[in-house]
Amino acid sequence: MNKYNTIQYNTMEDLGAYQNVGLHVVATVCDMGTNNVKAMKLLGSTGGGKPFFQFQNQAITSIYDPPHFLNCTRNLFLKYEMQFESEHLDSQLPVIAKWEHIGKLRKCDKPFMIRSLYTRKLTPTWPLLLSVP
Repeated sequence: MNKYNTIQYNTMEDLGAYQNVGLHVVATVCDMGTNNVKAMKLLGSTGGGKPFFQFQNQAITSIYDPPHFLNCTRNLFLKYEMQFESEHLDSQLPVIAKWEHIGKLRKCDKPFMIRSLYTRKLTPTWPLLLSVP
């Protein structure tokens, strides 16, 4: 049995045990590890379109914990640029957002809003890429 099948099996076992003692489970929370994501898909949760699965005729919502979600977003933003169209600019050209823009924003806004953006988070080294904010 692979890890994601084990996670799926244990989740079903645990939900059954919780319901047997009278608990009403409405959501599961996990990090965005590959095995957890695959296990949630096997249970029937597909993310944005259907972020829940059925267990004994009850919808259980699947939630990825925010620190891991933010960590994943940061790592993707470090690797890729984001391109989008803006309704507020008079240009037909797409707008490009880069990770370096966040560093520039922090520099300009340092004494005010963005006090929690530390330099080590803006220029992370390999071990820090794995850490949760």
